[in-house]
Amino acid sequence: MPVASDAQFGLEPGSVFDIVKGSESSRLAPAAAWYFREEWVAVRKPFDSHPAARTSPFLWVASPHHIEAAQFEDETTLSLPSGARVPLSLVPKLSSNRSFFDDSSRRFFEKRSVAARGSYRGETSEGSPSQRFIARTLWPLDWHLAAASRAATSQETLQGILARAFAQAPDQFRTHTVWQRESAAPSDDTPRAVLSLVLNGAQGDDDEALGGHFAVATGWLQKDGRFDQWTVNNFYSLDTVSEKGILAAMVPMDSYMTDLNSGQSWYRPSYVLVAVLKEPSAAEDFQGAMEKTFERFYAHDIAYDHARANCAGISVDTLAALGWHPPERGPTSRTKAIAGYYYSAITDQSFAAGRKTYRYLTEEQVRLYPRAAFEALGADLLSLVRGERKPTSDYEARLASSVDRLLFVEIPQIPSSRAPGSAPAGSFDEYMSRVPADRDQWKVVPVPPRPFPEALRGTPKAEPVVSDATIGIGSAFLPAALLWGASRIWRSRRRRREAA
Repeated sequence: MPVASDAQFGLEPGSVFDIVKGSESSRLAPAAAWYFREEWVAVRKPFDSHPAARTSPFLWVASPHHIEAAQFEDETTLSLPSGARVPLSLVPKLSSNRSFFDDSSRRFFEKRSVAARGSYRGETSEGSPSQRFIARTLWPLDWHLAAASRAATSQETLQGILARAFAQAPDQFRTHTVWQRESAAPSDDTPRAVLSLVLNGAQGDDDEALGGHFAVATGWLQKDGRFDQWTVNNFYSLDTVSEKGILAAMVPMDSYMTDLNSGQSWYRPSYVLVAVLKEPSAAEDFQGAMEKTFERFYAHDIAYDHARANCAGISVDTLAALGWHPPERGPTSRTKAIAGYYYSAITDQSFAAGRKTYRYLTEEQVRLYPRAAFEALGADLLSLVRGERKPTSDYEARLASSVDRLLFVEIPQIPSSRAPGSAPAGSFDEYMSRVPADRDQWKVVPVPPRPFPEALRGTPKAEPVVSDATIGIGSAFLPAALLWGASRIWRSRRRRREAA
């Protein structure tokens, strides 16, 4: 059995985990075991105080082995610090994935030091036995937080920092100090717990992914600034099969960002706000709450919904349950929601499509848009630590008193055959301004459904639907909806004629 004693998984040492196939562990909840039966997972060992505990939290590590540091020579060889050379192959490209490692990727990694996650495979080379490493992740070791390249002014807002960062996709890894407590202890060898907000940008080849993605990560900031072993709480729909092989799970940061098929850094830029803590309780409480959330999520007690319970909404709800309540932005527009209901129902010939549009436009924007969640939580955290807003809960008070530093990190997209990504859209109007008016012209990636056994399904909370009364009242907006839709299609067709 592979061991993880030298690794760190978020806030916990690898020594408290066993790395096994999901089908080989009796400690996974039945619903989780169904999803990860063929996957490598790090399962927490039973604690002496709770030896009879039936289930255990776990991380999806995807591969059983981890190379701490090596130099990438090319796709055939890794050089270890000892001087040993390890035969290398890259994990195959998924047939459904639109892009993969190419010559530009090779130039990016050439002579670069990396950490790699993968598996060893024995084979014979020129008559001698050898162990070939099949790499699934390649993490650049120059991506670290050891030094901030630029400090923000004392009164600079997060919105200003983000506006500058979003103006152009980052071309290199950068770390900025957003805020630091005057009484903060000088840098030393003491690890610091972190609670981090992660925002991934818009994809360049998928119009349904222009809103980006949001997650929250926890872990320890070491002296060398490594953060590839932080735990990222990654929510995606369980009811479809991702073209990149993504499964919703707690995952190591290196898998989340640099898995060769599913890593966020392969298809869009990313931004991270890191709260460095004097004491770890705020991060520990959040991660503990997430463990319970994921168990309910796998059983479908929490049903993923792109409007009501997506990656941003589930994360924001978990923080709210702990007591962190940033200012809300409200829904996009109830008037647009009613018009959008009729427009979508008519153009798609589906009342379900109309209800989907209505839910998007009436949902609280901080729960709906990854960028809005990142901006709202980040700006509120900066207000709390600066003393500009008084805490309203014990959790907010602990955040306000324990944050020593706030760092802002820009992570570039790794070059590959994929189109370049950009900053995520932060509102409905911005999103619609980026996509073709004619829905038939959208670039989309069809994904097949993943049926879930009914015997393992929990009971999700019932979500409100658009009532007949609301539809009746909204009928007055039907002409506006038709005019709005017709004008968008007309403008799209005119642009195509002019382009031709």
